Amino acid sequence: FGLAAPLGATNIINIRPYVEIFPFPQIRITLGNYWLWRQSEADGTYTPSAIQNRPSPPFQGLDEGKYIGNQVSYEIFYSAGVNWSFFFEGAYFNTGGYTQSTGVGKAIHYLSFKAAYKLLLILLL
Repeated sequence: FGLAAPLGATNIINIRPYVEIFPFPQIRITLGNYWLWRQSEADGTYTPSAIQNRPSPPFQGLDEGKYIGNQVSYEIFYSAGVNWSFFFEGAYFNTGGYTQSTGVGKAIHYLSFKAAYKLLLILLL
């Protein structure tokens, strides 16, 4: 669910409509919205590295159904020539009933930035 996602894909069902815009050949902008539910009410939610983070004591058994929340996000990818590329992402995660009933259920904002340099090596054998 993005570079700085608060959730991993374990026990998740999601719907993600999105649109991509190419204002220039080297720039791609993606706008999207994730709606997230737990696949099973008998299981919790997990971090991106598959470590369970909800529910935890004393919140076990207090959950409010399957709806986790929704995440509105934007991504900007810029290719600065053959070697350099840059990726910026921002998102707002609005919590649903399950998240609010199993611990601190406040909405969060997050940003992520990645720069990459690719080096092409040609080996002559």
